[in-house]
Amino acid sequence: MTSQLLQNTKAIRSETAEPAEAQKRRKLVLFPGAFRPPHKVHFNTVLALASRVDVDEVVIIITNRCRPVPGTSKVLDTTVALKIWSVYLQDYAIAKNKIRIEVAAHSAVKHALGYLDKVRRGDSVLFCVGEKDFQQGTGRFSKIEKLSEQHGVTASVVLSPVPELDGGATLVRSYLGAGITGRDAFMTSLPEHLSSQQCDQVWDICCTSMRDMKEIAAEQIQSILERNGISGIQSINCAKNKKTDLVFRVRLDNGSRVFVKYANDTVKADQLGQSQRLKPRSRLYAERRALKWLASNNPSQTRVPQVICFESKSKTLVLDDVSGAGRLLENDLQQGIFDTWIARQASHFLAACHTSQAPDESFWGSDEADRAHWKTILDLRTVTCSVTNSQFGKLPAHSLYQLQLLNDVSQKASYRAVYHLDYGPKNIFVHDQKISVIDFEMSSTISDPAFDFGCLLGHYLWWGMATDSKKTCLECISVALQVYQTSISTLWTDIASRIAPFSATVILSQLAIHSHHLKPVLYHQLLEAASTLLASNLARSEEIEQLFTVVSARVCNADRRLPTKGESHEFNKDYWFVH
Repeated sequence: MTSQLLQNTKAIRSETAEPAEAQKRRKLVLFPGAFRPPHKVHFNTVLALASRVDVDEVVIIITNRCRPVPGTSKVLDTTVALKIWSVYLQDYAIAKNKIRIEVAAHSAVKHALGYLDKVRRGDSVLFCVGEKDFQQGTGRFSKIEKLSEQHGVTASVVLSPVPELDGGATLVRSYLGAGITGRDAFMTSLPEHLSSQQCDQVWDICCTSMRDMKEIAAEQIQSILERNGISGIQSINCAKNKKTDLVFRVRLDNGSRVFVKYANDTVKADQLGQSQRLKPRSRLYAERRALKWLASNNPSQTRVPQVICFESKSKTLVLDDVSGAGRLLENDLQQGIFDTWIARQASHFLAACHTSQAPDESFWGSDEADRAHWKTILDLRTVTCSVTNSQFGKLPAHSLYQLQLLNDVSQKASYRAVYHLDYGPKNIFVHDQKISVIDFEMSSTISDPAFDFGCLLGHYLWWGMATDSKKTCLECISVALQVYQTSISTLWTDIASRIAPFSATVILSQLAIHSHHLKPVLYHQLLEAASTLLASNLARSEEIEQLFTVVSARVCNADRRLPTKGESHEFNKDYWFVH
């Protein structure tokens, strides 16, 4: 009886205390960012917000993604931001009561939005952004209104009370990249209250904390693999040492290998086409979905990587090794080795994917996202082609028109199936006369089949001209055309006219890369070849094959310094490039 009375009393007290507690509403200000490093505007913003009498707490949220140091191969990780904020705030009593620092597991904005699920009903949450973000609208905070209504929280985006620093943290990092010559400029970006000793301390923190992204990622991968049951790790090496895109080759004690794609705290890539940045995390999700579909629906039985594990929280995709003891098809083509049997398999794989029943799950999360991704890829190959500003001459106006027309027509011709969208010899391995296809990060369920196939033929044509292997190259193109046309049947008439134009986009892409090194005469020949292909409107495979024959003959006969009979057909850099 006494026990029951005590329980009832506690319940009554709890019920009567709730309204009083609910009346004590709090106002939280969240300040998400990279802070690599935090500069004086960041500090002044936090101080101004914390000084407001209506604000109970300011939370600095640090994104986990590293930031590159311009002019170097180094990056700054989260430890830099944590150490420097500690220096900035150590002399401020307000920091102990009203300022807190957190490191986001992934995106700082996502972490900030998570607060709407943590605070009490009736509380207020302000998301502080810089002037540039504020002018562009809420953007990254588009979910605020919906989430705040769900949780009974008042939430809004507010402009930083302090004007932005010209150049921002990116400019500050460039001073670090300049070394000692950038030190004085770096010091002007620091908060004014710091002593000279503290300024030196901040400079030293930045300089000693610059690390190679590969080194940081390798440390993380070791623990990721172990907690996913992959032990006996012998070595972890970057598979693409000359690229910023982090793919690791991991050798195990049993002699096997796995490949790891890691995008957790790597340098952010906001969009495709940014060659000096790493992959957007969404690409790993797209590849995982594509490989999941291919694992049970591979229409041609061509070998593709199997997903060993995918850890969402660390954005890590682990794949088996399908390269075996093989070599990249690109290596063969660079040496003038053109094999019709390999071309047949490469063409058949594409045709099988393009005629397959569309997957139920869109690779990028929705049909709208897949279509948007496809448009981005298409734009990069056509309307934003950078070859138009070469020092040796611009693409003719009629060719620019053809690129825009190709873009428009291709978007309208798109339909649901399975597309690779980066299908070329760099992503095809050859071993024992069989191919395996890798790198499905760009894949989509919406595209134009002519894009994949036209680009494949464009790579063959490019390397055929580069190695003066016209005969064997054109034999491969002929076989590929026959196999593809036969395999896709009635679809051929809908896409044939765009195959040659898309092959031209490969030549234009190569010219964009090599324009400053190619010999002027050869550059003009290749530009003319691309223009000819762009202007074509051919419906029969025989006509397309003949056009490739004519185009390659023009380029290969443009200069007598091409390899003569009996000479090596390996990529002739002396002929192609200016020393």
